[in-house]
Amino acid sequence: MKKLILLLIIPFLLPDHLSAQTVPDYFPMHVGDYWILHADMISGVYQPTTYRVDIEAIDLIGGDEYFRMRQGYSADDGSSEGHWYLWIREDSTGGVIGAFGDTSIVDSATIYDPPLPSFPNEAVNQGYSWEFDFPTMGPGGDHWSCFVESISETVQVPAGEFNNCIKIKTIITDAAGDTIQWFYNYYAEGIGQVLQVGWSFFWENFKFELIEYSVQLSVDEKYLTGIPIHFRLLQNYPNPFNPTTTISYQLPKPSFVKLSIYDIKGRLIEAMVNKNKNAGYYSVEWNAENVSTGIYLYRIDAGDFSSVKKCLVVK
Repeated sequence: MKKLILLLIIPFLLPDHLSAQTVPDYFPMHVGDYWILHADMISGVYQPTTYRVDIEAIDLIGGDEYFRMRQGYSADDGSSEGHWYLWIREDSTGGVIGAFGDTSIVDSATIYDPPLPSFPNEAVNQGYSWEFDFPTMGPGGDHWSCFVESISETVQVPAGEFNNCIKIKTIITDAAGDTIQWFYNYYAEGIGQVLQVGWSFFWENFKFELIEYSVQLSVDEKYLTGIPIHFRLLQNYPNPFNPTTTISYQLPKPSFVKLSIYDIKGRLIEAMVNKNKNAGYYSVEWNAENVSTGIYLYRIDAGDFSSVKKCLVVK
């Protein structure tokens, strides 16, 4: 059952930046949001099943914030049910999966380090394709191949009519290269997923339609107030880069901030920030014109919080 449903809500994201026509526009996420989809017919038989996703909380994994999503299904006659959790966020490349588990306790989940790339920002462009491996699913993991067939679909489901939807075809193969599932997902701007139609080796043909949802405004209130919830150091963008990149960080309270660049051997290259800062969102630009190609580290220390990330200079 998990293999069938998993991609339904994988593209949910935690925005690092707010801009038009990117993946977050098609999955606005806030704690308390939910989506309910329903299937009347499965394998050509009247077998009504309800699928629900709830955004329960924001958890920290490796110093980064992830949305914790509870995904569950239940047969309407009560004959079967199940649930699982995904932790999703966005980095400079798009949507990534940080963890997968059967309980809401992230420490007991499978943590992916680095996170799995699941939904790149380029997925808003017709004709774009991407692939990734999901190691948790079958023996040896499953391979996911995705292709954006359209960005202008009109979808009519019980929850309403949605225009200019993104249509993505996904094929999942097992370790032997056999197709175990394929489906089309349709995503509406400002709403999320509204329809999934496909086939699997255990459910054969299925169709899930959005019947109910609750989505807050497309911009989280915490961004409107300018006060973050947690300390956070973001992945630099662009990355790789030459010669400049932007490093962003967040402070939930006033702090003395030290932000420095180091080479891979830990030698100090440049001190970017070394002063008191008020709570808020900050960005600094690093010009690597005077360093050679290679991997570099940037570290922040703010109060009791510290975090280190890697970046790549390519010349």
